[in-house]
Amino acid sequence: MSDGKFTLNFLGQPTRREADSADYRPYFLDYDPEKWDAEVNGGAFKFIDPEGASHNCLIIHSADHGICLMFDKWDKKFIAGVATVADEGRMQETVDVGSDEIYPVGCFISPQEAWPLVESYLNEPTTFPHSALLKDVNAIDWPAE
Repeated sequence: MSDGKFTLNFLGQPTRREADSADYRPYFLDYDPEKWDAEVNGGAFKFIDPEGASHNCLIIHSADHGICLMFDKWDKKFIAGVATVADEGRMQETVDVGSDEIYPVGCFISPQEAWPLVESYLNEPTTFPHSALLKDVNAIDWPAE
């Protein structure tokens, strides 16, 4: 995408500015939890469009549960967001993914299911990926604090 600017942080690697899916594909399709656990446990991708809005992809990893993805758009305030939900029956059960970051177990999907969503974001960051695994964040039954 030529208009706009990426900032891609993934597993403690140097920040990248080019959205080349080949840089990330093996981590999902040839999944090895040790590679994910060796550094920071996931990724934060940001795309700033020409109007200044931020389109984000948060990648959260749990060796026991898989990958949780959250996509959102901000333009001085929160506009919209979607997150993966694989098992609505486990949304009140949480897991600490490190640094006291707690996520619902029901939000985790397999790395192989996560990859097409991440690749879609890298190809078209201003549009949320389409998948039955994604739900509007306002419609999710988040755990009570």
